[in-house]
Amino acid sequence: MYTSSSNVRPESPRDAPTAPAEMLLDALVAAYALMAHADGELASAERRRLFAIIRDTPALEVFSRDDVAHAAAEHEANFRLDPEVAQQLAWEKIDPIVGQRRAAHVLIAACRELIPADGVAHPAEYRALADIKSRLGVDDLPPHA
Repeated sequence: MYTSSSNVRPESPRDAPTAPAEMLLDALVAAYALMAHADGELASAERRRLFAIIRDTPALEVFSRDDVAHAAAEHEANFRLDPEVAQQLAWEKIDPIVGQRRAAHVLIAACRELIPADGVAHPAEYRALADIKSRLGVDDLPPHA
């Protein structure tokens, strides 16, 4: 089962979301797992895109590749074993950032970038994004609006 990540580097003061780094990492990787498995098939391109998003987003660059890989592997294993339980575990990792508008918008922006990662914008991925947005209680406004 999924456990929270450890050894996350301290947040950079530049562009850091208000959620603690480990909480945001857990939520981000859980959202990735929900998005990547939404169409029923995990594509390696989706995993590569997750790493590219983290590398290219200043608010996310505080996360080590090892921590992300470990958390992603745990979620992926959970989905292979029992997709229903895996979804519940993923939602449990997303819930702590409910009400944290900036962190939620970072997460949603990353999810949007994951949709075309495998070359197919599947309707199930858009539904997963809508579910994540609904769970977080955010709209499409920028985090500072």
